[in-house]
Amino acid sequence: MANPEHLAELNKGVNSWNQWRKKNPSVVPDLKKANLSHADLRKADLSLADLSFADLRDTKLSEAKFSGTRLVAVNLSKADLSSTNLSKTDLRFTNFSSSNLSQANLSKTDLRFANFNSSNLSQSNLNGANLGEAYLRKAFLNEANLSKAILKAANLSFTDLSRANLSQADLNLAVMEGANLQNADLSFVQALGTNFKEADLTGVCIQDWNLNSKTNLNYVKCDYVYLKKVYNEDFTRIYPIHRTFQSGEFTQKFQPASETTDIVANGITEFLEFFEALQQNHPNEVLAIQTIEAKSESKFVARLEVLPESNQEDPESFYEEQIQLFKANYALQMNNQLIEVYKQHNADIMELAKLAIRKSHISNFNLEANAMSKSEGFNNNLQGANIANFSNQVRDHARQQANQYNYSPSSKSLADAAKEIQALLDHLSQTYPTDTDGAKRAFANKVIHCIDNDPSFTQRILSAISAGSTSALEQFLNHPTASFVISALEDWQKTRVK
Repeated sequence: MANPEHLAELNKGVNSWNQWRKKNPSVVPDLKKANLSHADLRKADLSLADLSFADLRDTKLSEAKFSGTRLVAVNLSKADLSSTNLSKTDLRFTNFSSSNLSQANLSKTDLRFANFNSSNLSQSNLNGANLGEAYLRKAFLNEANLSKAILKAANLSFTDLSRANLSQADLNLAVMEGANLQNADLSFVQALGTNFKEADLTGVCIQDWNLNSKTNLNYVKCDYVYLKKVYNEDFTRIYPIHRTFQSGEFTQKFQPASETTDIVANGITEFLEFFEALQQNHPNEVLAIQTIEAKSESKFVARLEVLPESNQEDPESFYEEQIQLFKANYALQMNNQLIEVYKQHNADIMELAKLAIRKSHISNFNLEANAMSKSEGFNNNLQGANIANFSNQVRDHARQQANQYNYSPSSKSLADAAKEIQALLDHLSQTYPTDTDGAKRAFANKVIHCIDNDPSFTQRILSAISAGSTSALEQFLNHPTASFVISALEDWQKTRVK
């Protein structure tokens, strides 16, 4: 609550209050939550005072001193603050609805979340002010200085910003639907995701403004724009020359393409046609092929991105380079698929080799896979690469290696079955003896019992044996009961087939 003594001094009138302030310069007025509605405080010295949460509705405050004043969450609706200096003041969450702030100085002021609904801010100075998420719907900001102001996510719908200076302002995610921006300075503004739907942009200067695909330019009203600003802040380079924009032409001309666009195409021809159409529909953008992923011999997904203006010096030559890189990368992706198939085959061969080592007790067996190691170390940098030769070498080497190892589905099936049976043998060996022929036969019967009680395991073993043979399976088993198990499996298979 407000300090009663301080509030009493203020209620004596502005002249008495100002004299008291001069006599007591060290006193910081505490006017928190004070009810000062309808008061006449014009030219009052309120510097350094704490007016947080105070009620100042309909208060006359023009030319009052607010240096260092704390005005957080104050109710200033319908207050007269014209020509008032509120620079560098903390005005977060303050209610300025329908107030008069014309020609007021609000430069570098913290106005986050403030409510300026229907307020008059014409010709006010908001240079460098923070208006993040402020509510400015239907406010009057004509000829206001909002240079370098932060208006991120602010609501400026149906606001009058005609001839306002918004140069270098942060308008990211701001709502400016239906706003009047005629002849406003939008040079160098950040407008990523900004909603300009149905706004009037006739005569604005858009030099180096920064938009993205989420910036909404739908149904914008615009006859012409200026593309450059000179030092004396005059706009130059009118566009279009000698005519006005047709309906929808401004949006088509300046709406950026998506920063990343995924294209699913069947074949190179379809992709190139789509890519060329995008270039024609967005002549001010340069599209780059970011990634390409082959799905089959003809189908692939390509991701495109929009390059910043700094990379758009020579669009035509860049476009041709992108096409050539795409073709080379597409060929590489096709061959990478073959490499992946080979790598899987090679892994299966390695597994068969390990089983063979265990069976024959070969101690120094080394199987090298040059194609796999090369593919794992592949660098995706295409600069200076001989794509055609590399592709041919990869394809030929992979085919040679696949032929050399003579991979077949049946060998993989047997290898998988052998691994499962070997694991079962090793597990049962911990419990059941295998030192005599009788013990080995009993052990083999236990193996069959375990397989027979697991339907899924049974199906896998039967499938593997039908694809190969029990004798081929035996060569992968490394156990003293292997021959007894194979014999038991043959008898078991006959009973299962019946």
